[in-house]
Amino acid sequence: MISLCVPSRGRPERAKMMRESAMDTAKDKDNLEIIWYLNEDDKSLPKYQSYFWPNVKIGPHQSTCMSWNQCAERATQPIVALMGDDVLFKSKHWDLEIKKEFDKASDPMLMVVPYTGRPRGYTEKQKAAKERYVVPVNEKINAPHYAVSREWVKYFGYLCSPMFWHFYVDTYTQILASRVGRCVYRPDIVWRTKKLDDSTTQEVRDHLNIRERDTWVWNNCSRQLDADVEYLKRYIKKQG
Repeated sequence: MISLCVPSRGRPERAKMMRESAMDTAKDKDNLEIIWYLNEDDKSLPKYQSYFWPNVKIGPHQSTCMSWNQCAERATQPIVALMGDDVLFKSKHWDLEIKKEFDKASDPMLMVVPYTGRPRGYTEKQKAAKERYVVPVNEKINAPHYAVSREWVKYFGYLCSPMFWHFYVDTYTQILASRVGRCVYRPDIVWRTKKLDDSTTQEVRDHLNIRERDTWVWNNCSRQLDADVEYLKRYIKKQG
């Protein structure tokens, strides 16, 4: 049903909580696939390994986007989700609800965005929403995690745009999907995202100036975004 793509570093206990909450609340546990990317230089790697999780790739410390995309390359389920180890799943049968959205779609090109459980950054309209709605063109949902089809990943060649290292991947994908009417917001599906107070990855981001770097890319990628919109339209038109 769904593959979750999860890079993690320095937070084995938090990753364990994420995994347990996903499994505890999923309807179809047998078809919930969790794919991990871990770092070979992570001092907490032995703790991760002590859990004996399957679907683990261990490699160099690299951009989060590259780790998400390498996880997505190994996905076997028809729906693929960009996930973080800081998420707790709060909605019962969340996997079934997401699958229903894809089942209703006329073709596989769809993006489903759950609610983070934190209203900060949401518009009044978004805060008031109780039911699903198709996100209007260029409207942004303040949610970093999302699900697309494996066909989407195959068609574009990635789960998140390789232009970015960490930031703006959700913004880029949401705007892309919204411009063809294929971004669905589900406020009733809660993937609770907790802001963690640690320096596990922040020091690396600060050292490499990643936020400023990705902001520059976002401010200068309109031509690529337009091209991706047209590319997505061609797929939809061919299916119609």
